[in-house]
Amino acid sequence: MTGAFSFLSKVLGRGRRPPTTLENLLTVVVIARLNVRTIPEDRTYYYGEPLDKVLAAKSLGEVTDGGIMFNTDTGRIDYVDLEIGLQDSSNETLSVIAETLEGLGAPVGSFLEILPEKHRLHFGRYEGMSLALDRAGFSNPGDPSDEVNDILLAIEAALVEVGAFRGYWEGESACELYFYGPSFDDMRASIASLAKSEPRLAQSAITQIA
Repeated sequence: MTGAFSFLSKVLGRGRRPPTTLENLLTVVVIARLNVRTIPEDRTYYYGEPLDKVLAAKSLGEVTDGGIMFNTDTGRIDYVDLEIGLQDSSNETLSVIAETLEGLGAPVGSFLEILPEKHRLHFGRYEGMSLALDRAGFSNPGDPSDEVNDILLAIEAALVEVGAFRGYWEGESACELYFYGPSFDDMRASIASLAKSEPRLAQSAITQIA
């Protein structure tokens, strides 16, 4: 799905350093499925690298890999995964992972899957908001990257402490921006006045995604 990251990747793309590899023996594999629509680079930056540092500091293991799942019908991102290698799968170790990811903003609907038993531990507190922008409302619908960036900066300023941008999707007729915070209602309320003053937001659709 390389087309999914066309124009917005120019605006939002970031260079990331992958987690370093520990040499100790890791005996347990845990998958952290995050109910967040974010690109691979930001999955690593916002969740993978910070969790890896916590695990290394406590000598518990490391983040070894990551994945991303697309909806084959729409091309949207459904969720992302972190593969984690651990010394053990004790309740204490799993709690460290879940609490760390919650502190990093893991949304409702996330869970840990302990392999090979596939036992699941659900976690996540943040809620998600999707903002769909009609491409027809932009002066250059084919490449509205500059205008989208302006809108994104204004939204981030309006959200302040109640939410943060974490992902996007580009379709033929619309662009979707994804934000996560403690309360969907608070995020929607925070951009209400902006939507009234910004014509390109007047026809936007806001939906809850977590």
